Amino acid sequence: MPKASRPPDLAILYEHPTWFDPLFSMLDHYRIAWTPIRLSDRGFDPPDSDVPAPVILNRVAVSSFLREGEQALSRAQGLLAYWEAKGARVLNGARSFAVDCSKARQLSVIAELGLDAPATRIVHRREDLLAAAETLSWPLLVKANVGGSGAGIARYQSREALRAAIADGSLPSSIDNVLLVQDDVPPRGGTILRSSRTNPFKRDDGPDVIRATLEAIAYQSRDLVECMEADAGLRPSALLEVVRRG
Repeated sequence: MPKASRPPDLAILYEHPTWFDPLFSMLDHYRIAWTPIRLSDRGFDPPDSDVPAPVILNRVAVSSFLREGEQALSRAQGLLAYWEAKGARVLNGARSFAVDCSKARQLSVIAELGLDAPATRIVHRREDLLAAAETLSWPLLVKANVGGSGAGIARYQSREALRAAIADGSLPSSIDNVLLVQDDVPPRGGTILRSSRTNPFKRDDGPDVIRATLEAIAYQSRDLVECMEADAGLRPSALLEVVRRG
């Protein structure tokens, strides 16, 4: 863990006790002044103007609600918004994290980008599930709006099966009480593909700490692109042209 020899340049907000040990080790190796903030150990006082560091990296996982039942996600969103209001540069900040925490909002972003997504109906009352399902085809999925690690997804073959799940209380549940009714789209070729960044965390050259950070913020590409724009003074299309010429 970091030494308190000088004020930190970077703070990392996290929840899982072990996931980010490789990143923490790399930061220490390159003697970056940083400080860890475990979400369960952190509160905040709105009148207090202090922030832990000028740059804050949020690595709270959406699946944290599976490990901490005290509404960790809502507390994290409030804390991030508070730090942003106090002038800190927050990577994966309140706006991005709110999208990360809601499948409904993710679908809105997908639609805004002009991309296809399975037909979906969003409801907040269980009694509306059957009516929503009648506008889709069977089989279908019912998903918790706030998920993570595959939590809160069930497949129903028929109206009768869904009605029975409503009656016996075996439906998925979401911590915000919002459910998605969605077409069950068979995976192409029977295979679901996932893409992620990996890194061996070698210590033989400086850029590895950058790769470690990219691994830690794997899917927060918007914040990364905004930082690149600010540093280079160029739009992404211009940056791409520079790379191609290089």
